[in-house]
Amino acid sequence: MDNVTCNGLETNIFDCSYKLNGNCSSDNGAGVKCATVELQGGSFASEGNVFVNGKPVCDDGWDDDATAVTCRMFGYASGVNKRNSKFGAIPSESFMDNVTCDGSEETLLDCGYQLGGNCSSGAGVMCATVEFQGGTFPSEGNLIVNGKQVCDDGWNNNDAIVAC
Repeated sequence: MDNVTCNGLETNIFDCSYKLNGNCSSDNGAGVKCATVELQGGSFASEGNVFVNGKPVCDDGWDDDATAVTCRMFGYASGVNKRNSKFGAIPSESFMDNVTCDGSEETLLDCGYQLGGNCSSGAGVMCATVEFQGGTFPSEGNLIVNGKQVCDDGWNNNDAIVAC
């Protein structure tokens, strides 16, 4: 594969234009280093301090938009932002600091940020997918959070208003 040209909207390398045969020798191969984003320290897979490439994201500037982008990356519909290393102590060397998202980005790395730096408290998220099942209309039914039914013990109208 040679002369690969992508516009950034492709879903895989074969959607880009390229020459099948080329003059590529072992000393001019294309390389990549893909970023890994993970949540660490939470009690559930849907929560934790945010880490990129094994280093924490600093909570300076961390807000609801950054949380929304992060949660969508993991397949959740929404989330609550957490600051001050809510899910445990973090190493002092961060990957990202002063993250600024507008909420429309596909990944956290599409947001504005400063690379690295010394950090005393990490950014975290509690992500959730909330849905209604079994109702006649999309806006009614049993409340399901992260695939599990919410029990009705102590459930009242105030709870229902918040869920809606």
